[in-house]
Amino acid sequence: MIIIYKEHRRSSGTTDISFSSLDPPSQPKLVKYPAQVTANGKLKRSFNASYYGKHPWLEYSVQDDSVYCFYCRHFGGTSNLPGQRYGSRPFIDVGVRRWKDISNFIEKHTRSDRHKDSAVSLMKFKAIQTKELQPIASVLMTDRDNEIKENREHVKALLKVTALLGRLGTAFRGHDKTESSTNKGNFVETCNLLAD
Repeated sequence: MIIIYKEHRRSSGTTDISFSSLDPPSQPKLVKYPAQVTANGKLKRSFNASYYGKHPWLEYSVQDDSVYCFYCRHFGGTSNLPGQRYGSRPFIDVGVRRWKDISNFIEKHTRSDRHKDSAVSLMKFKAIQTKELQPIASVLMTDRDNEIKENREHVKALLKVTALLGRLGTAFRGHDKTESSTNKGNFVETCNLLAD
């Protein structure tokens, strides 16, 4: 699987969370986080900075008073789950701010396949950054270069056999090239000898 890392484009307009995968997660520690107000004017719950310790991937936007997932925003890809569309994905495009149920939302998100895949992609990205792991492209290029070198050696051997048989004026072909034949011709027999 080839993983391509790209800069995240904010669809929500939020400007106070990380912009690229090289930035750290935005985790401001405020003295007091804004509390939601009910219709009758009472203050409800608000975000709590203790979530940062339990979930290092969590980002908080003061501008939106919402939380986002650093891993999924930068390493989650662009695929949508059933019923989602780009620009409406919780923790990615749209922040989550239902503080009453935030623990349940976070736990559900932590168990999601997208989040797990994003965490693995982040680990691979960091390993590439620290040179513990080679990028897939360089591994493929190295394999391709080795294959080209090996193919050139094979062609050189075939050309040497061809030049030798031509210089000697002998026939290339035999009468029977089946697997059971004991004499498949000078060219095939010489190539088999070199291959052994």
